[in-house]
Amino acid sequence: MGGPSCSRDGRIAFHSIKEGNAEIYSMLSEGQNLDRITLNSFADTNTSWSSDGTKIVFQRLEADGSELYVMNTAGAGQTRITSNADDDSNPSW
Repeated sequence: MGGPSCSRDGRIAFHSIKEGNAEIYSMLSEGQNLDRITLNSFADTNTSWSSDGTKIVFQRLEADGSELYVMNTAGAGQTRITSNADDDSNPSW
């Protein structure tokens, strides 16, 4: 699995199971301002920031396999960008 990713402005996006399910969080690189930015029954992992710092692409493990999604940095506008029988993982811009 991929690790955390860092934006140009110093925010880190990463996944954690601290609340029982893999969700995506972001925080400042100094460890401040922790925000959970996904919340659902699926496992969200493997983040990557867009080069302009406005979007995050990530992997979601759904009932029928892994697909890739993109969202804004606050978690809104989650859009599925793959839909196939293969497991899509480790996204990168």
